[in-house]
Amino acid sequence: MSVPVQVFNASSLAISVTVNQGTPFAVAATGASSNWAPSVPTSGGPTWTPGYPSPNVLGQNAPNTISASVNGTVIGSPLTFTLPSSQFTSVQLYIFFATMSSVTWMVLVDGSIVTQQTLAAAVKHDAVK
Repeated sequence: MSVPVQVFNASSLAISVTVNQGTPFAVAATGASSNWAPSVPTSGGPTWTPGYPSPNVLGQNAPNTISASVNGTVIGSPLTFTLPSSQFTSVQLYIFFATMSSVTWMVLVDGSIVTQQTLAAAVKHDAVK
């Protein structure tokens, strides 16, 4: 059974995504002209196996790692996650980021959240003098 894997970029900047240290693939930006609908890979993208993960292949038998960058600068830090061992029909990976150090990753299986991670940049507050 083939399980489609979709990667969505919810940012106004194009990103490069790497799955399990595979070859990076591009995911276009979104914006007002597309009603902020998340963009999908322009080519390539990951696939799935019920076995072990490998470069650009998500697997169920061990943790997977995904990372993203803009013009070579890594966004936040990579996300490591495990897919459920049960059967499913689709995988969706969402990437939301406001700055290079503030990112939210969401992994869904059949539309239900498997894992979510938010990395927020530290906010500096100057003391009132």
